[in-house]
Amino acid sequence: MKTACQSSNGNEKTAIEILQPSGNTLNPYQMFVEEMLANRTKAFRLFEEVKEKDPLSGEDLDDMHKMTLAYLDTKAASDDYISRYQYLVKESDPQYSEKERF
Repeated sequence: MKTACQSSNGNEKTAIEILQPSGNTLNPYQMFVEEMLANRTKAFRLFEEVKEKDPLSGEDLDDMHKMTLAYLDTKAASDDYISRYQYLVKESDPQYSEKERF
């Protein structure tokens, strides 16, 4: 028996169904991963631009600061999302197959 949640229209959905992307949207975890990869790419590009500079300009430092804040915001949001659904991936829960936990 799978754990189900009652939706506002009276339909029951399993936790797996709730996490599935619908239509052309990505699930939130995938969006966090994409955002982290984009932030990493921007960081590498900035590093390439400033690695030979000595000293760094105020603009360079500001760019690094903004990039760090964006990364930390994404990390905090993804940590919240992961902790909210962590129970779904516990191997000790016999309700879900390995594929469903993944």
